[in-house]
Amino acid sequence: MVQINEIAAAGTEKRSGAVKLRRRLTKLAGTALDSLEDVLTDEGAKAADRISAVKLTFELLNRQTAPRDEGSDGVLRVVFDGIEKELAE
Repeated sequence: MVQINEIAAAGTEKRSGAVKLRRRLTKLAGTALDSLEDVLTDEGAKAADRISAVKLTFELLNRQTAPRDEGSDGVLRVVFDGIEKELAE
């Protein structure tokens, strides 16, 4: 019976650790976005830093607004257009 409790406790610790990590990352993401906003709006920041912040902002926005393929099974498929049929088999 002790072994079963130990296994259950170990599983709970793993889940608990994952939940804590997710919460921490969520909090850090908010802080990171605040810092990004600070760089974007700081007229005293170097131009290169502001441009990098702009690029990152657009990258993040593009990821959030990009249409997601709901039917994707995670398999990468390569299509060779115009190749001889014998070579494609």
